[in-house]
Amino acid sequence: SLAAPLFPSLGKPGELTEEILGWIISTYSLAGCLLTPFVPYLTNKYPRVTLLIISTFLEAVCTFLYGFLNYLDDNYYILIIVIFALRIIHGTCSAIIGVLVYSLTISLTDESEVELALGSLEIAWSVGTSTGPLFASFFYNFGGYSLPFLFLGGILFISVFLANQIHSEKLNEENDEEQNP
Repeated sequence: SLAAPLFPSLGKPGELTEEILGWIISTYSLAGCLLTPFVPYLTNKYPRVTLLIISTFLEAVCTFLYGFLNYLDDNYYILIIVIFALRIIHGTCSAIIGVLVYSLTISLTDESEVELALGSLEIAWSVGTSTGPLFASFFYNFGGYSLPFLFLGGILFISVFLANQIHSEKLNEENDEEQNP
């Protein structure tokens, strides 16, 4: 939701048509939709916490790189290829994160509190997606095209660092289990 209002400002006027912008925006959801059925397979093959941290890191990288797309304005085709690649990676990571957050919440929450925990996740997600464009426009007006992406990317990098610190013991246990089955 952060990217949608800002992408039309990329490229030279008239280059990014409504059709192309529609495909750019929908590529994120399409990638996530196509990958979601395979996430349980990934969670059976790889540790959930590790997948969550890697996916969040890649999402942070994509978000951060969105902030530099305005430097590709001179080469329309490279701009389009990079945007699509970032949107596919970002949508894929978002699908993995979505499934893992719910699965970890259910497995880590007391059975009597699961409904409250899942409801809280839904509220947080709804508030985040509905306020994203508002904050993006504020940061855009304050610091230009790059600032919203750099700010959110920075927050995501901090969350990766914190998640890694919080779950470092769990990650070590998972690595030990993989090495000594």
